[in-house]
Amino acid sequence: MTMMTSLFNKSNKSFDLERNLVRTVSKEQLASVDQKILTSQEIISDYIDWDSLQSFEDFSKKNEVRFLPGDFCLQLSEKTILKLRNEGRIDLSEVDKIGWFGKEKHNERWSSFKTLNNFVAIEIKSSIEHLEICNFSQFKRNIINVAETDALKGGLGISYFYEKKEYENFLSKIIWRENQWRISSEDLEPEFSIPILLQLVLFQSNRDSKFFIEISKSIDKEYQNYFLLLNEVLSISLNYFSTRSFQGKNHYLGVLIKGFREKKVDTKQLQSEVDNFILELDEMRFVHNEGVIYNPKRRLSKIVNDFINLSDIGTEKLKESLDSSTKNYSITVYFLLGMMHLYSRTQKQFYIKSLIHYIVSVTSHKISDIEFGDNYISLIFSIPVNESVWNTQFKFIKEHFDMIKEIKGFTSNTAELKRRYKERKDQLNPELKGYEKEIESIKKDIKNQKIKKIGLEEDLNLIIDDIIAIQNEKHAIKKSSSLDSKEHYASFKSEFIKTQNWRKFQKDFNALLKNQFKEFINNLEQDKDIQGFKASELEKNNTGAFYLKNLKNKEYIIDLCIENWKNKNQKPELAKDIKPHSKESKDTDQNLSKAEFEHKEFVEFEHKELGTIHKVSFSDKEMIEKCEKDTMWIRNN
Repeated sequence: MTMMTSLFNKSNKSFDLERNLVRTVSKEQLASVDQKILTSQEIISDYIDWDSLQSFEDFSKKNEVRFLPGDFCLQLSEKTILKLRNEGRIDLSEVDKIGWFGKEKHNERWSSFKTLNNFVAIEIKSSIEHLEICNFSQFKRNIINVAETDALKGGLGISYFYEKKEYENFLSKIIWRENQWRISSEDLEPEFSIPILLQLVLFQSNRDSKFFIEISKSIDKEYQNYFLLLNEVLSISLNYFSTRSFQGKNHYLGVLIKGFREKKVDTKQLQSEVDNFILELDEMRFVHNEGVIYNPKRRLSKIVNDFINLSDIGTEKLKESLDSSTKNYSITVYFLLGMMHLYSRTQKQFYIKSLIHYIVSVTSHKISDIEFGDNYISLIFSIPVNESVWNTQFKFIKEHFDMIKEIKGFTSNTAELKRRYKERKDQLNPELKGYEKEIESIKKDIKNQKIKKIGLEEDLNLIIDDIIAIQNEKHAIKKSSSLDSKEHYASFKSEFIKTQNWRKFQKDFNALLKNQFKEFINNLEQDKDIQGFKASELEKNNTGAFYLKNLKNKEYIIDLCIENWKNKNQKPELAKDIKPHSKESKDTDQNLSKAEFEHKEFVEFEHKELGTIHKVSFSDKEMIEKCEKDTMWIRNN
């Protein structure tokens, strides 16, 4: 009989039953309690929220008391608690652990306190050596913070986006038994199954190294050390990306090296693997600092190096770069990139809202334990009876999970039936005609299996069909609301010729949209009434399209329209030597003396509508006669 081993039964955290935990009162009740405790180095009974009192073990296992990231917590013995209740105060030196609940809040507020109270912080550290200053969320089982969730979902999202088939294959190998996923150890291999399993395990907060050494014994010996080292890379990277932004290749590699140097292992062989990996990371850091290309040989070093090479790409260009790359990256490289760029920044770019991604990420949040035996590994889910919302989600996921497995099963069955059919067909001879009926039956089974598969795929694609329908509807609305460019142009021209309203034409023309402007140019080129229009005179932008906002282009087109369309309705032009004369000149001429006027060598004509004055030489009798016949001109002398 195989002995089942549980992750949480093998936790490396020891819980002293005599130790208890409390938190301080809220800020609404008493402001800056945490600062007062640290500065004065004493705790007063009124500072404590006594309703939060519980054993440290209950705190780690249960969620009966709801904690917020900014809650300031204390761990102390029952004896010390009794003294605090009776005497009303204790010294900070009587406390075992202090700190804020949330990891980010703890780092932020302890760092701020040290900055503002440096000497006090040094005194606390030096005088109370046994006091541990830490965040308390790390002691909660199956709880991860928002930053870790954002990083993990980002990693899962991008790796799923590029390796969807492998995630489906992984899920199809899982046996779902009530509240657990069980996978055979024989199905775990280094390229996909082991990385995916470790990704799922990362969604719960307990990452005990000793436990993973035990669980590795259920895996093929060839992959045991790889399993342990990859788990360490993912755990260190998750902590790095969820607590700080990426600070460069050198810094990240330094964090990995430091993490592996602090790692304690049980066997000399594994220690040798760790030492060799540290040497490779150190060499990788040196090479990248020198700007030289590094070509590692080991699988794990290649994963880290590929990630390092891609780490310079910004989030906005990440998908474009990965799509255009011809290199086949490991599923773990995609996962590290996703953790680095976070789900909140990548979800729209990669559109990672797939059903399978939903199944994996939601169920991963509910992993409460892991069990393993000689030939299997099980992920155990926590399904509280009173959480109806989760029960509904769980049922939905279970149904679709079964559907995915069924589709994969149909594919596998179909391949098997085809293989059998081919074998039997090859064996047929005159003496084996009796097998023809069986072959026909197999063909029929294949057909039925395909029909069932198509039906199941159609169910899964309902969401996609809805999206396509919405897009088609959007396109139809856009198409029905657009103007016909030729009618729009004809309306412009008709209104312009009829009224010759230049200001209205110019206002309407300037309001043309970009696509209407392009069609307007096209219609101008084809209009036989417009003479001399040259599209080549227009300036274009960098893409080669006509520049809509260019004032020079608009003035050129408007002037050309004025010149061509207006001239159709104007009277015959005067001779070239008839020059316009302004009203100012006319006024000046009227101030001349009679004698000066009689000796003029020209005749003046005034246009009735335009009001302009023109001069015609006395010697040009033909032009004088022509102007006198034209009813639009008045002789002034």
